[in-house]
Amino acid sequence: NVEEISAAGMGKPIFVFHRKYGHIETNLVFNDEIFSILHKGKIKDAVGEVFERERASVSSETQVSAIMFAGTSQEAFTIRKRREITPVDLLSEGVFSVEMLAYLWMAVQHRFNILILGEPASGKTSVLRAISMFIPPNRRIVSVEGVRELNLPHRNCISLNVNAFDDEMELLNTAMKMHPDYIFVGEISSKKTANIFFQSIFSGVATLSTMNAISADALVSRLVKSPLRMPLDFLRYLDVVPVQGFVEIHGDVAATEKGGKASEGGSVDAVERKASRVRRCTHLFEVVDVDYEKEEVVANELFLWQPPDEFAFKGESKVFIEIMNGLEMSEEELAEDFNRRITVLEWMQRKKLRFDAISGIMYEYEENPEELERKIERDEKK
Repeated sequence: NVEEISAAGMGKPIFVFHRKYGHIETNLVFNDEIFSILHKGKIKDAVGEVFERERASVSSETQVSAIMFAGTSQEAFTIRKRREITPVDLLSEGVFSVEMLAYLWMAVQHRFNILILGEPASGKTSVLRAISMFIPPNRRIVSVEGVRELNLPHRNCISLNVNAFDDEMELLNTAMKMHPDYIFVGEISSKKTANIFFQSIFSGVATLSTMNAISADALVSRLVKSPLRMPLDFLRYLDVVPVQGFVEIHGDVAATEKGGKASEGGSVDAVERKASRVRRCTHLFEVVDVDYEKEEVVANELFLWQPPDEFAFKGESKVFIEIMNGLEMSEEELAEDFNRRITVLEWMQRKKLRFDAISGIMYEYEENPEELERKIERDEKK
């Protein structure tokens, strides 16, 4: 459950970040000895910049960031454990409902543009990495990052470093020569990465990314206003926007997650009634249009997390309508496809499938979804 170890400066206490309890102070202090250990891990100083500059992998599941803050002698470090998340994990941990994942599967497969929002440490990159598994293995992905963090579980993925190119158009031209089916921009954190994201969309390639923002209004504020200053009109080309966040669940729900049991009267032990702080996709909306007078996006709120811990479907989907129109599908045919994907996701969850197995299922579904459904039915009868 410990996801991160960090310190805010030399001589300051070391903290750990716990999935449930958040930041917890330890009795250790960041000193010269620890600083030396970090350097032995070949982590370079990042002097003169306010963001992390260099990251080195010390194992397959761990990332280390060395940070120095501009204009001060303050040094800080973060050791972050990377969890390899799959769609099955998102479902099992309750981050998304099965209906939301079936919807995202359809959106990814049909090449809609997706931007995952959320507060820091809410799981945006993990979700992006997980939904990349909805892409069949015979598709090519190009990932674009300043610091390599995505490490997409895809055999046909090429990674480009933003800092290796003089400008975003040079990078984009290089990416296009690789004939990508999808482009993943690790995070929109600068005007350069914002330009890459939108220019990739305008080039006709399905593009996915993440950004620190917590709502449709915050999305506009961050992208349209200083310092990014993207034209408001650009936002019309976004399709799907899941928003990650932390929520608190109480009582019976928290007890259930921890394996606790409620009494006949519905009460649980005092310990079990303490709130559990968990990650959830708090809402998911589609961008329908932009309102130039109000300077906001016209959003179709599709899914919404609600207490105690459930997801509500809120309305008609623009994505579904475009899929039906593009493939000349009837509502009945689309509903059949949607429900079939739900069946596949629930079966994968029961079978506890992991990376290669899930990748194979994605390929099978694209080739012959009806046959895969029959295969699952035969497996269920065993």
